[in-house]
Amino acid sequence: MASKKSKASEHPKALYKLRTVTRISAFVILAVVIVGLLLPTNYKVERSVTIDSSKQTVMTVLLDGNALPNWMYISDGRVEAFNGVYTKGRSATIHYNKTDKVGSLTITSIGNNQLTFDVKPKPEVDVVRNVIRLQSIGGKTKVDWLIQGKLRAGLLSPYVALLANRIAGSNFERSLDRLKDIVETKVGQ
Repeated sequence: MASKKSKASEHPKALYKLRTVTRISAFVILAVVIVGLLLPTNYKVERSVTIDSSKQTVMTVLLDGNALPNWMYISDGRVEAFNGVYTKGRSATIHYNKTDKVGSLTITSIGNNQLTFDVKPKPEVDVVRNVIRLQSIGGKTKVDWLIQGKLRAGLLSPYVALLANRIAGSNFERSLDRLKDIVETKVGQ
């Protein structure tokens, strides 16, 4: 009989612990949702590099259909190369290594100091407007790359927006470093 009593007295303790864990979990989930509702879903990512070359040479490399896949870093993917020069309206396909899904990059405007292109990373992802601005600084060219927008990923949007600067910024840095290497190597030839 004593063993039945001790087992019966253990049930309320176990239920109390389970109730406490459940309440704490519910509170944490509620806090995450409330904080997520208060955070902005907007993002802005900007990175720069200074290249020891003229704006014209930098723009030539930016628009070169064969050079683009060599300087633009895409995680687990690659922009399709083509022989020719990008013009307004020209698109390139983005292929990913581990999937059949493809994305696209489309040139939307070209100016002396600016290149604008839209990237649709994958069919289910919104288009991201990219702006690359060139500025002459004493025989060198400062290249600024900017994206900004609003995420629509439900409750996760604010948290993804917080990470966008780190994730996309890292890809921009790799791309700009590659662009710098290609342009400066081309100038040195």
